[in-house]
Amino acid sequence: MSSVLERLKQRKLVQWAFAYLAGAWVLLQVADTLGDNFGWPRVVFQSLTALLGVGFFAALILAWYHGEQGRQRVSGAELLILTAVCVVGGGVVWLIGNALPSVSSPPPAERSAGLAATPTDRSIAVLPFANLSESKANEYFSDGITDDILTSLSRISGLRVISRTSAMKYKGTDKGLTEIARELGVTHVLEGSVRRAGDRVRITAQLINAKTDEHLWAESYDRDATDVFAIQTEIAERIASALQVRLSAGDQARLGESGTANLAAYDLYLKAREHLYRIEPGMRELQATFDSAITLFRQALEQDPNYALAYVGLARAYLWHPDLPLEARYDSAVAFSQRAIQLSPSLPDGYVELGHAYLSRNPENPARAAAEFRRGLQRDPNHVEALAGIVEYEWGRLRLVEALRYAKRVVALAPLEIEHHERVARLYENLGDFAAAEQWYRKAWFEISTTPWVGHCELAKVKYQQGDRAGAARHIRAMLAAVPDAPFAWQCAGWLELHLGNFAAAKTHLERYAATVSGDDVPKLELGYLALQAGERERGERLLREAEAIFRKRWEYCNGRCSNSGIAMALALRGETEESIRFIRRSTETGWNNSYPSPHSLRRPFLAPLESDPRYQEMMANLKANFDRQRMQAQREGLN
Repeated sequence: MSSVLERLKQRKLVQWAFAYLAGAWVLLQVADTLGDNFGWPRVVFQSLTALLGVGFFAALILAWYHGEQGRQRVSGAELLILTAVCVVGGGVVWLIGNALPSVSSPPPAERSAGLAATPTDRSIAVLPFANLSESKANEYFSDGITDDILTSLSRISGLRVISRTSAMKYKGTDKGLTEIARELGVTHVLEGSVRRAGDRVRITAQLINAKTDEHLWAESYDRDATDVFAIQTEIAERIASALQVRLSAGDQARLGESGTANLAAYDLYLKAREHLYRIEPGMRELQATFDSAITLFRQALEQDPNYALAYVGLARAYLWHPDLPLEARYDSAVAFSQRAIQLSPSLPDGYVELGHAYLSRNPENPARAAAEFRRGLQRDPNHVEALAGIVEYEWGRLRLVEALRYAKRVVALAPLEIEHHERVARLYENLGDFAAAEQWYRKAWFEISTTPWVGHCELAKVKYQQGDRAGAARHIRAMLAAVPDAPFAWQCAGWLELHLGNFAAAKTHLERYAATVSGDDVPKLELGYLALQAGERERGERLLREAEAIFRKRWEYCNGRCSNSGIAMALALRGETEESIRFIRRSTETGWNNSYPSPHSLRRPFLAPLESDPRYQEMMANLKANFDRQRMQAQREGLN
């Protein structure tokens, strides 16, 4: 025994072991910090840990053979042992890499032709908690608790958390958990209830594996209402533990940040946020709803002047308020967002709202907005708005493959939101992958939506671009049969009949639509084009000048960030070739949101006067080559 100890001492085995463990610990801490800041997938940390474990045994072997410097040469036995350790270690790393899902890249089904994300062991949907309070007026409170638990989980880098909008569609549903989980593409579901009575609150929550119907965790909290913030954090921590998700230092810090300890401020904030959630385009009380939200957010700040989320709410309310001057909206949104970031640098929402503000008024430097979206995403890898903002940025730079990657991540987190599926479809349209575009339009408008006639309009456009005139006409008829008296249907049918060359039918539909709208909504570009085709030169010129004025006003309103193709088309039809070419060139340099250049391009009739111009031909050829190259790249990466 003494001889063994003496040999261990001589070969410095213990010193080697302690030195290695100390170095490995430092390396893991550095990796943890970098991984948290840069959103590395969990598999990186797991693989590094496994490699360091293998390296420990390799270090002991080296110490045994070479601890006494110069006394041993490399032997066959040593090489054999080291080889065996490396083989075992490589196998362990391979198993880890195949067993763990990557959180930084889309799951397999998301990269393939499938439209729904494949459930992973760490995917979860937070269903609306039931309001068990005696007063239904407390519905905003139970919904607010649901939202905040969802938000806490969303900020954990090892989880994929379904968006609020998709999850809220199941409020009051009779569907079973297995069906809900399948539709949302998740493995786990969190459900619960909230009962509020005076200064007491009772929150119950249970985590269920929807595939096996196994209850993984359940708890009931009956406490003072002021403890609601601690309860939300505790629930998120328990779920992470149940799903075996390792919380990084950044995750733990974000979970512990409630925003406010003032219950009155929190209550006012929830009421204000509920007002914003109710807003829909075209609603009657739009201005009043925004005004009420602003008032409540300000009241929350009177209770707690350092409540960062209330500043985020003000930023959003001001930015989208329909009746405030544009500069006032922008300046207010920037100021409130920056104040939120100053108060809570780890809060993602401040960066995201600042990104939206920059995007609304800083088209010359869109990278500034993208940088804010990325900062928000670093703090919440499941933030749908941050991801969608990056999609718009990449799309505007014509980096369509990168935009597609992010767009599919959005769909995986918001599987029941039509706009995100439609965004993917439009990206495929730009790339000229019309089969994929049709697939995604069908998913959006015939599986998710309750208004499939919109889908017929989009599919008619796809068929036209494919050169399938009969298919386009078939979808037009289906749309008109479904909603014969809908102005939307008249507008879409008129637009498509114009492209198909059926000018009489196009005029009938568009004039019928024009009679239902006024001012800038009248389709003067299309009616001007039809007037020119009918030989009504004077009327056509007048309508095109009016159309150009409308497009310029819109373009100036969005500070040049939105499309200028309408201006180019009106100019082209009036024979203003030089000016039209100038606008087309700018459009192709800063983000072309027209259609894939082909003999059946959308809007081609309006740009036909430019087709003999070599400059236009060159721009379209370059654009087509770019889209073709990116389409092939998307196909190689399995994104189609």
